[in-house]
Amino acid sequence: VISTGVTSGKTIAPWPAADLDREKLLLSETHHRIKNHLQIISSMLNLQMNSLSDQPARDILRSSQNRVRSIAALHQYLYQLVLEDGSDFGDFARGLAERLRECYAVTEEQVALTLEISPGLLDHEWMMPLALILNETLSNAFEHAFPEGRQGAIDVRLSFQDGQGQFFVRDNGIGLPEGFDPSAASGLGLKILGVFAEQMKGELKFTGHPEAGTEFNLRFPMAHV
Repeated sequence: VISTGVTSGKTIAPWPAADLDREKLLLSETHHRIKNHLQIISSMLNLQMNSLSDQPARDILRSSQNRVRSIAALHQYLYQLVLEDGSDFGDFARGLAERLRECYAVTEEQVALTLEISPGLLDHEWMMPLALILNETLSNAFEHAFPEGRQGAIDVRLSFQDGQGQFFVRDNGIGLPEGFDPSAASGLGLKILGVFAEQMKGELKFTGHPEAGTEFNLRFPMAHV
């Protein structure tokens, strides 16, 4: 027996250990099936990418593969949380950043990365959007902000205060073309950022200027509303 308790004068029925073991077994089996399915999708995207010679098409598939890998990494993180064997969201974010750095072959000597994740209670509903937002912003910076070996830095911060969260990403790369309008951009990455900002009931600001870097700033309620 795991535990018993009293709430509002009513005794809570004990939860047999056998039931808990069965739940953990089902969770483990589900986790491994999802993990394998995501790996298959990633492998299929990789095979398709290797069969193409058109570089823009290869880049699109690589971006899709990174999104699948980010979802897989987040799924692993949430699974470990359920088992009470997980670390905080900051460790997950650092692991994701390192995988993206390796994917785009950007060394620490070329681009320094500062990543600060404040401790705080984060609604699980926001973890998937934040993971994919981090994936999109870092992928964009690693891939486009520092061409031809240009050196620079990326600053990522996630903070919580007074029931609000703020996700902030800034780089000092080549910036955006004069007159660039994020709302009119055709790229899927920016559309993903906008969709998740809307899903989180957040306020999104995206700015950039030639040779002055880019900045992404999202404010959102910490509770799911």
